[in-house]
Amino acid sequence: MKQIVLDTNFIMYCLAFKIGIKSELARICDFNYTLCILSASLRELEKLIKEGEYFERKQADLAMQFIRKSALKVLPLDGYADELLEGLDKAQNIIATQDFRLRKKLKAKGFKTIVIRQKSHFEFQ
Repeated sequence: MKQIVLDTNFIMYCLAFKIGIKSELARICDFNYTLCILSASLRELEKLIKEGEYFERKQADLAMQFIRKSALKVLPLDGYADELLEGLDKAQNIIATQDFRLRKKLKAKGFKTIVIRQKSHFEFQ
């Protein structure tokens, strides 16, 4: 079973654009998968809740609510989230991110990624 690992910015963009993460993934994925998040991403969200600008705090809080409600599998990895995502097994993991530089690095390493298109739907890259 594949794992779809959600990057922090991906969740926050989905909430900002009011995109249903689970419904969009069901639309584009014709295989079984588990939704995951890095423990490093959770720490990133906690930091934004405490130290971010008003909009970032609100979005990060909504993201944490989504994560708790959805019972995402937490991958217990410590370090810088982008580097951890690059270090995952490309055969077992699909990375959902909006970070252009990270997507470019992941593509060079042979990862499949999921991105938001036209503020309304997901697409594989």
